[in-house]
Amino acid sequence: MTRTARRSVFTLMLCAAGVFAAPLALAQSGGDRVSRLTDLVVRTVPMGRVFEMLAADSPDWPMQDRPGAVTAGQLACLRDELSPDGYRRMKRTEVVAYVAENAGQVEADIAVLEAGGARMMSQLMLAGVEQERTGVPVDQDEILGQASPAELEAFMQMMTGEEQARLRGLLGIGNAFDAARSAEENESAGEQAGGDLATRIMLKALATCDVDRDALFN
Repeated sequence: MTRTARRSVFTLMLCAAGVFAAPLALAQSGGDRVSRLTDLVVRTVPMGRVFEMLAADSPDWPMQDRPGAVTAGQLACLRDELSPDGYRRMKRTEVVAYVAENAGQVEADIAVLEAGGARMMSQLMLAGVEQERTGVPVDQDEILGQASPAELEAFMQMMTGEEQARLRGLLGIGNAFDAARSAEENESAGEQAGGDLATRIMLKALATCDVDRDALFN
């Protein structure tokens, strides 16, 4: 699980490395900002869908290596928390706090995600997961070639823009990509970001389901 998440985020970082970012004009928009931002966050980093794909491979996931370490009720709880709905519940709680603390930035964040940041990152991450599961290489150039210039701008604004630094924290990727770093440095940072992201989500699920972390991580 952690290895797949690491590789997925790493694939994303490699794709981002070949794109040039230009300034992006951000528009204001209305509606329920918490719900809209939550929808965009879970779409941008689709860990719920990733976990769903992994869960389909084994009825004991994520405890397939130690199925006897949890009760049936705990396993059911973990699988629910790590489902798309469970992931959305977790992120919504974080979005509520984010909106309260960054009210003046929320519309700009929504605009960047809606302009293409969410779609492109989701597509790249899910392609990376499929590459890990099937062994079929991802054609990154093809994915990037299908994006419009505006989508590429939005994607790079989301990944590197100073205004979106706090958004990257909310997404769970932090500043894993830096155009000033070497490819090797970005590779290492991408793998670390992917592993950290998956681990944080898993730890929250373990806590919610009253499962000792040693049951999964040892």
